[in-house]
Amino acid sequence: AMEKLGLLRSRMAVPALIARLAREAPAIRLVAIRALGRIRDPDALEALLDEVEGIDAAGLPVVSQALVGYGGECVPAILRRLERRGAHAEREVSLLGQLRSLEAVPRLLEILLGAQTPHLRAAAAAALGSIAHPDAVPALLRALGDSMREVRVQAAWALGRIGDPRAVEPLEAILDDPYGWVRIRAGEALAKLGKPGLEALRRRADGPETEARTLAREMLDLVGDAR
Repeated sequence: AMEKLGLLRSRMAVPALIARLAREAPAIRLVAIRALGRIRDPDALEALLDEVEGIDAAGLPVVSQALVGYGGECVPAILRRLERRGAHAEREVSLLGQLRSLEAVPRLLEILLGAQTPHLRAAAAAALGSIAHPDAVPALLRALGDSMREVRVQAAWALGRIGDPRAVEPLEAILDDPYGWVRIRAGEALAKLGKPGLEALRRRADGPETEARTLAREMLDLVGDAR
């Protein structure tokens, strides 16, 4: 019945569907979430945002998909919740990245540069990469020097997504990072940065025998660069 009500996009069903969220077994609860996501009634928005904080990891993609359907309409509500910096702030930050909202960029920059939790900083870097706005470049460049490797990984990925040439030299520098995934993401990002990024990879490919040299050669091979 809940599935059919969602397919019918019946706003009359919204109060009943919200009521089921607190009373159903997890698998059935996901059906109610999907139905609310199809209906996209503003009255269901807060209930769905509550599910972001309360659902298990397996159900989170269903809630995220339901909220992405609201588009920018749900961004102000997410930003208000982030002011609390609750236990599930990382999920809310990731959702802002999925929504690709320019309105969220200033808040995400604050989190990237100021959050004490590395997982939250990493989520902010990833979200900024998904949004891919050039205003994020200076903060992401700073994040390449973060003490936590997961932040550096996401910052390098984000800079590759944005494609700003200002990132070439800093990305080339972290090809020597002690953590392998940082080096890989930096190499991938340089390969996406066009001619200046490829020139940086060529320099490292012809340099001393190091892990950075091997990675640079692999990246150039992947993009078909004959050197």
